[in-house]
Amino acid sequence: MVEDLDKRGRAEGSMSGVPVKAQRIDSRLSDLRRGWYWGRQEFAEKVLKMTEALGKKRRSRAYKRTAEVLEHGEFRAREILNQGLQREGLKPADLPALKANDARKVAIAREIWKETTVNQAWIAEHLMMKSAANVSVALHRSGRK
Repeated sequence: MVEDLDKRGRAEGSMSGVPVKAQRIDSRLSDLRRGWYWGRQEFAEKVLKMTEALGKKRRSRAYKRTAEVLEHGEFRAREILNQGLQREGLKPADLPALKANDARKVAIAREIWKETTVNQAWIAEHLMMKSAANVSVALHRSGRK
């Protein structure tokens, strides 16, 4: 079987432009270098297509916690907060008098949570919802309805 593969390799090597050494110490070792392959053009295209998605580098999860991203997220969160308060007919001074799980507060919190990178402690502080745990429970409960 190894001899048949060697014969085939020599025959295909001359067709595909892959260099094949005439004499080797061990004929099972490949002379291929990075970027080379055994096979025809169709095989190369298939492999490239399969690995295309793998070649795209993903951003690190730590990227989400950089100062620039956090600052941008906080800016956007303040915009959403102000828009939400206007939409609900509330003023920042009205927030302390409302319950922590008031539906209007929870709706604004959900929008901020979905669209920004601020944490739930930030949301709790700015919407006067007591704690991050309270925000988490309110968001969870509102999501089930």
